Amino acid sequence: SCSFDSSSTSTSTSSTASTASSSSPLSIPLCPQCQKLNQQKRQHQRLQTVTQQMAIVTGGRTKIGYHCALQLLRCGAKVIITTRFRQLALKRYQQEKDYCVW
Repeated sequence: SCSFDSSSTSTSTSSTASTASSSSPLSIPLCPQCQKLNQQKRQHQRLQTVTQQMAIVTGGRTKIGYHCALQLLRCGAKVIITTRFRQLALKRYQQEKDYCVW
């Protein structure tokens, strides 16, 4: 059963905005139980989608390429990363706490 109180979000737009901005620009307010269930389903869906896939990420040493590659690796995809500076990229990935997992 959901314990979300809709009256708390309809009276104050600033509390709704801060709640929505903390998770995603497209999110809607949810009770803690529904939020946890939603997050579990999204994670499961992501894992199913890329686990047996291979991705090529260009510019994977910095900025968006780096973060995209990390997300794909953490979701179980096999990732080929291109960069002009291989050794710097390798050092950066090795600094991630879950490097040994992927």
